[in-house]
Formats: sequence, structure tokens, C-alpha cells
Amino acid sequence: MTDLTDRRSLESQLVEAQKMDAIGKLTGGIAHDFNNLLAAVLGGIGLLERRAKLPDDHRKILAMTRRAADQGTELVGRLLAFARRQQLEPKPVDIQSLHRDVDDLLSHTLGGLVELEWQLPDPAWEVFADSSQLELALMNLIINARDACSGGGTILIRSENCSLAAGDEPGLEPGDYVRLQVIDQGCGIAPEMLDKVLEPFVTTKEVGKGTGLGLSMVYGFARQSGGTFLLKSKLGEGTTAELWLPRAPDTAATATPESATPPERPKMSLRILLLDDHEEVRSTTTGMLEELGHSVTQAPDGRSALEILDNGAEFDLLITDYAMPQMSGTDFVVRARENRPELPALIITGYADAAEIGDRPQDVAVLSKPFDFKALSDAAVAAMTRN
Repeated sequence: MTDLTDRRSLESQLVEAQKMDAIGKLTGGIAHDFNNLLAAVLGGIGLLERRAKLPDDHRKILAMTRRAADQGTELVGRLLAFARRQQLEPKPVDIQSLHRDVDDLLSHTLGGLVELEWQLPDPAWEVFADSSQLELALMNLIINARDACSGGGTILIRSENCSLAAGDEPGLEPGDYVRLQVIDQGCGIAPEMLDKVLEPFVTTKEVGKGTGLGLSMVYGFARQSGGTFLLKSKLGEGTTAELWLPRAPDTAATATPESATPPERPKMSLRILLLDDHEEVRSTTTGMLEELGHSVTQAPDGRSALEILDNGAEFDLLITDYAMPQMSGTDFVVRARENRPELPALIITGYADAAEIGDRPQDVAVLSKPFDFKALSDAAVAAMTRN
């Protein structure tokens, strides 16, 4: 009987993992399309801000429009976090510092009825994760706990050093982890909702009180970081949210020498071949590059871009979208370099994780959409100096 129960439990975990993977792929695709739209919107706003001589009241309207578009970018970032396609920059994170930073950020947000209590081991292992995303994930969990404690109370944040053997925790490889728990004695979550709340746009809060993206973001961040996220809850008794993240490697053993002084930014005007199948993104990106002093030739697809190169046109830099029909950005760069192997290239993408860009050459940089003038300029400079 025990073997049968274990088997059913494993089958249930497999079905749940497959469902979450399918939802993640769908969510990532939706986020990719929204990033294209936001790239065109924010690029157009940036061009208006730089080129148009507007009265102050019109500039205020433009600033409000930019803020709304930036909020859309943040929303898409949460979708990508769930789909595990955000670009993370993991590094050792000190738990004591995380404690201080989160306390500072939430001191005026939680209200007087809720108190935070921290329990940290001594010594507390460092976490290997993206510090800003970890901070955001922990804040999400604490605010959710606050919302569940309508009558006030104490929210416990506990960190534990955990060494796992094979099979100790489903979904985690053997090794050292830090388990961060956010524990409340609030209203709890109904059993039938416990798995569903990890999916995007699912929330137990009243209409208008939440987007349903907080827990899905935490889940995606944990999985992409090499850890996992678990929820345990009983109605009327409270909820424990567990964030498992890898322990940071020994910094003394992995220390690398300081990098050399970065090369000076080239001051020349570049001849750029820009390839993007999305007309609005192509137009606004062209406007941004021209505003930065470069000359741009546009192409809507890989075949057209290769014809331009075959006709003898000279370029200093290729900038290409990644996800396009018939020929991807990576395929285009490889084909273009058959005759010009040293030609610098930059790939732009609505998927925020460079790992999604298949087998691109190592010297090809990646820029995530949407981007502003500085990000585009810096990426072009980086592409020119990587060769």
C-alpha cells in the first residue's frame, strides 16, 4: 500500500510539473509578444522626448504614458519570471544584509498591526541568487502574509542551512541549500487552491486587490535559480512559504582577478544593418540608432538582409531580432559571417534570458526588449568591442 501511495504521489508531481512547464511556455510566448509591443511604444516615446519641442503640459502627458508603459514592462518581467526566461545575475547574497534591506523597504509598507520577526542561524550561509530578484520575491511573500493576517500579528522569516542527499526534497539536486521560510498565522489557503495559486493570474484575493503574479514570479525565480518554491497551508491556521535556493560557492575558491579597464567608447558613426520582422520595432529602433548618430539600413527578414550583404554593402555592425520566421537571428549571423567572419553582431530579443538564444556565437551580445537609448547604445558598443 505504501508503494502504491508513493507511486501516485510521484505521478501527481510529474503531472503538476508538466502542467507548469506547459503554462510557462505559453506565458513566455505571450511575454515575448508584449515585449515587442512595449519596445515599439517605449522607443517611440523616447524619440518624442528627444526630438519634439513640447510645452510642459504635453511633456507631463508623455511622462505619464512612459510610466504606464514601464509598468507594462514590469508586468511582463513577472511573466518571464514565471516562465523562467528572465535574465538573472546570480551572486553571493548575505542573509543579514538581505534582512536589513527588506526591513528598510517594508518598514513603511506593512502597517502598525503586523510585526516582522527574523530567525537566522549563526553562521548563516550565503545564497547564490540574483539579489534584486531575491529581495523582490521575499517582499512579495511577506506582503502576501500581511494580507492574510487581517487582524494583525507576527510574520516569522526564518533562514536555515540545509544539506540535501538524493531524494530528500523532490525537484532538488543533492547539495547545500538555504531555506527561507515566511510563516504567518493568517487565514490560510484552501487545499484545492494550493497548487493553482502558483499559476499566473490566479489569486485568492478580492477582485482588484492583486494581479495573481506574485507567487508565480517567486516560483519561476526559484526554479531558474536552481532551487524550488513550496507552499504549505491550512485554512484558519496560516501558511508557510518556503524558498529553497543554492548555497553560494566559496568566494575565496572562485575569486577571479579584477577585469581590465573597459575599452573607451567608440566615437565613430557606425554603419548598421538592422533586421527585425516587427515593422514598428524596426522603425523605432532605426530612429533610436539614427538619433545616436549611426546610419541604418533596414531589412524585414533574413533573406532580404543576406541579399543586401551579397550586393556588396559594407557594415560595421549587424543588429538582428532573434525569433523570426524561416531564419532566426542566430542563423542569420552564422550565414552572414560565412564571407565576413569578423563582422560584429548584436541580437535583440523579447525573451529576457540569453540562454534561450540557442547556439549563438560566443562573441554575439544579447539585448532584451524593451530597451532605452542608453541600453541600446551600450549594447552596440559592447558588440563592437567583443571581437
